[in-house]
Amino acid sequence: MRTPPRARFQGVAQIVRFNWPFYLTATLLLASGGCAVLMLSLPFFVRAMLSIAIAAAAFWLITSLIISHYIYDRAGIYDALWIERALFTSPKRWALFHAGLDEFSPILRKLFPESDGLIADLFDPNEMTEPSIKRARRLTKDSARSIHVNFRALPMRDNELDAAFVFFSAHELRKPESRILFFSELRRVLRSHGEMILLEHLRDWPNFLAFGPGCFHFHSRRAWIGAIESAGFAIVKEFTLTPFVRAFVVAKTPRT
Repeated sequence: MRTPPRARFQGVAQIVRFNWPFYLTATLLLASGGCAVLMLSLPFFVRAMLSIAIAAAAFWLITSLIISHYIYDRAGIYDALWIERALFTSPKRWALFHAGLDEFSPILRKLFPESDGLIADLFDPNEMTEPSIKRARRLTKDSARSIHVNFRALPMRDNELDAAFVFFSAHELRKPESRILFFSELRRVLRSHGEMILLEHLRDWPNFLAFGPGCFHFHSRRAWIGAIESAGFAIVKEFTLTPFVRAFVVAKTPRT
């Protein structure tokens, strides 16, 4: 099956679509604040602080959209070549895990045409409470084309998979112990030579400059490494896809 080309602004458009109440509220607040500064007689200190707050909010609102367009529409995130280079071996049996938005399974099926792939939806309403997730699930219907799995007890057999792909979904597990449980299950179902690719934004300075306080929805590199190692994995490769996205390639046993 041929993978349909992505629209020029598909990535950033989806972000606005899934988070439109936030962007609408932020725009209205910025407009109200601007009117207050221009029209009301305010003390100098109050006017200055309000102006700084409006400028910062406007900066992050605009910057987040520009950077999102760069990441999801211009930077090659959906180019299969980086996935192929990240793996040590081509998988015969693999699984992709998402939380409601599946944009990578057509890419993986095209990249590994002779393989057997499974698309798994790990959404848990008790763990993943963000309104944007529920909105994305309702609007895309990707979950209907996947099997729903319990991330605490995956339905795969021990040593079943050659590769597991976890792209922009594991950060929705907000509790550290939940991420460790999920990774432990992935380690169980991977074969001795199996690998997992974890792709995520980090809670770091580049993402803070790009997304402002929104970067605290992500987890730090230390948190990811802690969860990976606590689950018994070894990191065999680590690299950036843009300054805002990091990939971890992990294995059950260290590579020599």
